[in-house]
Amino acid sequence: MIIRDRFFIQIETFVSAWKYHGFIYAVRLALYIIKIRFVGFGRPGSVSLFGGRLFYSNSGSALHAATEMFGQNTYLFRTQNPKPVIVDVGANIGDTLLYFKTFY
Repeated sequence: MIIRDRFFIQIETFVSAWKYHGFIYAVRLALYIIKIRFVGFGRPGSVSLFGGRLFYSNSGSALHAATEMFGQNTYLFRTQNPKPVIVDVGANIGDTLLYFKTFY
């Protein structure tokens, strides 16, 4: 993937986050993505993300998860219930739990 494509993906992620969750949220997400991308890319690490701590073994996977879930809002749904029951049966690093905890 060339640098221009990466740039536009990040811009699209920022705009989507701003649209659904506001400007401050989008800026915070952009800072997390920059930290994951440029500080120790390809190595294990952790980042403080929206009130939780995300530990990862591969920063590329963490970058993809942060962009997909928090930026592109893949799991976003609207409900009348302020505290819906959400069952997460995935086998990943718990990032979906952090995403849902951020909003519900």
